[in-house]
Amino acid sequence: MVKPFVSIVISNYNYERFVGEAIASALSQTYDRIEVIVVDDGSRDNSKSIIESYGKDVVTVFKPNEGQSSAFNTGFAKSSGDIICFLDADDLFLPNKVAKVVDAYANEPRWWCFHRLQWVDAIARPISGCPDIPHATGRYDLRSRYLGGRCDFWAPATSGLTFSRPLLEKLLPMPQHIRITSDNYLKFSAPAFAAGFYISECLGLQRIHSANAYTSKKEDPLLRATVNVSIARGLRDTFPELTRIANRVFANAIAAEWKAGADCQELSAQLRQYLENCTVSEKIEVFVRAAYRILGPRQPSVSGLSNRPIQPTTIL
Repeated sequence: MVKPFVSIVISNYNYERFVGEAIASALSQTYDRIEVIVVDDGSRDNSKSIIESYGKDVVTVFKPNEGQSSAFNTGFAKSSGDIICFLDADDLFLPNKVAKVVDAYANEPRWWCFHRLQWVDAIARPISGCPDIPHATGRYDLRSRYLGGRCDFWAPATSGLTFSRPLLEKLLPMPQHIRITSDNYLKFSAPAFAAGFYISECLGLQRIHSANAYTSKKEDPLLRATVNVSIARGLRDTFPELTRIANRVFANAIAAEWKAGADCQELSAQLRQYLENCTVSEKIEVFVRAAYRILGPRQPSVSGLSNRPIQPTTIL
């Protein structure tokens, strides 16, 4: 039996101090049937020379700056793997990551597979605050829940996400207006269309540092509003069957705008445009949810939509 071929897609923008380590971690996998694709999204620092120093060991794409979704789309289009693993340029894979993921796909080639990440600082030292995701290792079939608007599975950030090629062919290309947190688009859509597998073991390191485009600034309500309306628009426009999930994400955007109290003309226009496509009952539900986000009890959540852990259909 031929082992699956795995593509590791690294997206980079101005991470010259990290991208070399990310590439090295991808090339150091114990699993040997891999290709490493590095998409540089118009970096203005010294990233290009660092990436080029790896020569023929990596496939490189240097493109104008168009945002993270464009980098994901480009990397996937360039890939040829049966399984695609995404890696942010400031993160690291542990050496056995791909081998563990391949094992998880062995019995179900159309799955997604997610795994935990350990938070580390800029020099890769473990730090506190890493989300305590309570899901057990096993198979999760969440399709009916997600199509019904209940997205209550806590998924990791980009570097903990892997997908089979047939599933990504359905999900990508994603709308290019999603410039950051493009992983949320995948996390909210993949479980709606396929069963998946979760590995509770940490197989990667997620850096938390001052230059994170979102993680280090996620308490900024205006940024949260902008990000959430972007994801909601992308989900609703691409997958009408995910309108209920999109509306829940949009309610978070409304709540964040209220919290910010900001007069941002561009954001306000995006919010109005989204609401124009909602029915009266949808608008009522959105505003009720937004009000609850502001006035209800605080419920910390990895996804921002639920804090209730669910159990796998099969534990291995």
